[in-house]
Amino acid sequence: MSEQWPVQQADALVCINTIHITPWEACKGLMTGAERILRSGGVLYLYGPYQIDGRHTAQSNEEFDAWLRTQNAQWGVRDLAEVTALAILLPRLLAPVYGWFTEGFDTLDLKEAKALLEELAA
Repeated sequence: MSEQWPVQQADALVCINTIHITPWEACKGLMTGAERILRSGGVLYLYGPYQIDGRHTAQSNEEFDAWLRTQNAQWGVRDLAEVTALAILLPRLLAPVYGWFTEGFDTLDLKEAKALLEELAA
Protein backbone atom coordinates (compact mmCIF):
# COMPACT_ATOMS: atom_id res chain seq x y z
CA MET A 1 0.00 0.00 0.00
CA SER A 2 1.39 3.37 -0.98
CA GLU A 3 2.37 5.74 1.75
CA GLN A 4 2.50 8.65 -0.68
CA TRP A 5 -0.52 10.92 -0.72
CA PRO A 6 -1.19 13.73 -3.16
CA VAL A 7 -1.17 16.31 -0.34
CA GLN A 8 1.29 17.02 2.45
CA GLN A 9 -1.15 18.58 4.94
CA ALA A 10 -4.89 18.83 5.29
CA ASP A 11 -7.44 20.29 7.65
CA ALA A 12 -9.90 17.48 6.92
CA LEU A 13 -10.14 14.18 5.07
CA VAL A 14 -13.37 12.61 3.82
CA CYS A 15 -13.64 8.91 3.02
CA ILE A 16 -17.02 7.76 1.70
CA ASN A 17 -18.16 4.15 1.27
CA THR A 18 -14.65 2.75 1.21
CA ILE A 19 -13.49 0.87 4.29
CA HIS A 20 -16.10 -1.87 3.94
CA ILE A 21 -15.01 -2.69 0.38
CA THR A 22 -11.30 -2.89 1.14
CA PRO A 23 -9.20 -5.13 3.38
CA TRP A 24 -8.69 -4.02 7.00
CA GLU A 25 -5.12 -3.13 6.00
CA ALA A 26 -6.52 -0.31 3.86
CA CYS A 27 -8.37 1.10 6.87
CA LYS A 28 -5.14 0.99 8.87
CA GLY A 29 -3.36 2.72 5.99
CA LEU A 30 -6.03 5.41 5.90
CA MET A 31 -5.68 6.02 9.63
CA THR A 32 -1.89 6.21 9.60
CA GLY A 33 -1.94 8.43 6.51
CA ALA A 34 -4.50 10.71 8.16
CA GLU A 35 -2.34 10.87 11.26
CA ARG A 36 0.59 11.93 9.11
CA ILE A 37 -1.08 14.68 7.08
CA LEU A 38 -3.87 16.06 9.26
CA ARG A 39 -3.01 19.29 10.98
CA SER A 40 -3.59 19.55 14.72
CA GLY A 41 -7.33 19.56 15.28
CA GLY A 42 -7.97 18.12 11.80
CA VAL A 43 -10.96 15.91 11.09
CA LEU A 44 -11.16 12.49 9.47
CA TYR A 45 -14.75 11.91 8.34
CA LEU A 46 -15.72 8.35 7.46
CA TYR A 47 -19.11 7.69 5.90
CA GLY A 48 -20.58 4.29 5.19
CA PRO A 49 -22.39 1.37 6.79
CA TYR A 50 -21.20 0.18 10.18
CA GLN A 51 -22.10 -2.41 12.75
CA ILE A 52 -22.72 -1.17 16.27
CA ASP A 53 -21.77 -3.59 19.04
CA GLY A 54 -21.51 -6.35 16.46
CA ARG A 55 -24.98 -5.78 15.06
CA HIS A 56 -26.03 -4.29 11.77
CA THR A 57 -28.10 -1.14 11.89
CA ALA A 58 -30.37 -2.30 9.06
CA GLN A 59 -31.33 -5.59 7.43
CA SER A 60 -30.08 -4.26 4.10
CA ASN A 61 -26.63 -3.68 5.63
CA GLU A 62 -26.56 -7.25 6.92
CA GLU A 63 -27.41 -8.57 3.46
CA PHE A 64 -24.84 -6.25 1.88
CA ASP A 65 -22.21 -7.45 4.36
CA ALA A 66 -22.93 -11.09 3.52
CA TRP A 67 -22.65 -10.35 -0.19
CA LEU A 68 -19.39 -8.40 0.27
CA ARG A 69 -17.84 -11.34 2.11
CA THR A 70 -18.73 -13.68 -0.79
CA GLN A 71 -16.82 -11.34 -3.10
CA ASN A 72 -13.75 -11.10 -0.87
CA ALA A 73 -13.29 -12.56 2.61
CA GLN A 74 -11.31 -9.44 3.66
CA TRP A 75 -14.22 -7.11 2.90
CA GLY A 76 -17.21 -6.43 5.11
CA VAL A 77 -19.16 -3.90 7.09
CA ARG A 78 -16.86 -2.91 9.97
CA ASP A 79 -17.83 -2.52 13.58
CA LEU A 80 -17.75 1.15 14.53
CA ALA A 81 -15.95 0.34 17.82
CA GLU A 82 -13.05 -1.30 15.95
CA VAL A 83 -12.69 1.61 13.56
CA THR A 84 -12.89 4.12 16.40
CA ALA A 85 -10.36 2.18 18.49
CA LEU A 86 -7.95 2.21 15.58
CA ALA A 87 -8.37 5.95 15.12
CA ILE A 88 -7.92 6.68 18.82
CA LEU A 89 -4.87 4.51 19.23
CA LEU A 90 -2.76 6.06 16.53
CA PRO A 91 0.95 5.67 17.09
CA ARG A 92 1.58 9.36 17.80
CA LEU A 93 -0.79 9.06 20.75
CA LEU A 94 -0.13 5.53 21.90
CA ALA A 95 3.65 5.33 21.46
CA PRO A 96 4.50 8.13 23.92
CA VAL A 97 2.14 6.76 26.55
CA TYR A 98 3.54 3.25 26.10
CA GLY A 99 7.03 4.71 26.46
CA TRP A 100 6.21 6.13 29.90
CA PHE A 101 5.97 2.63 31.39
CA THR A 102 8.98 1.08 33.05
CA GLU A 103 7.27 -2.07 34.28
CA GLY A 104 4.06 -4.05 33.86
CA PHE A 105 4.86 -5.15 30.32
CA ASP A 106 3.32 -8.55 31.06
CA THR A 107 -0.15 -7.06 31.64
CA LEU A 108 -2.81 -7.56 28.98
CA ASP A 109 -3.21 -3.84 28.28
CA LEU A 110 0.48 -3.26 27.62
CA LYS A 111 0.76 -6.45 25.57
CA GLU A 112 -2.14 -5.28 23.41
CA ALA A 113 -0.65 -1.79 23.09
CA LYS A 114 2.72 -3.23 22.01
CA ALA A 115 1.07 -5.56 19.50
CA LEU A 116 -0.94 -2.69 18.01
CA LEU A 117 2.13 -0.47 17.71
CA GLU A 118 4.00 -3.28 15.97
CA GLU A 119 1.08 -4.01 13.66
CA LEU A 120 0.70 -0.37 12.68
CA ALA A 121 4.43 -0.05 12.09
CA ALA A 122 4.43 -3.04 9.71
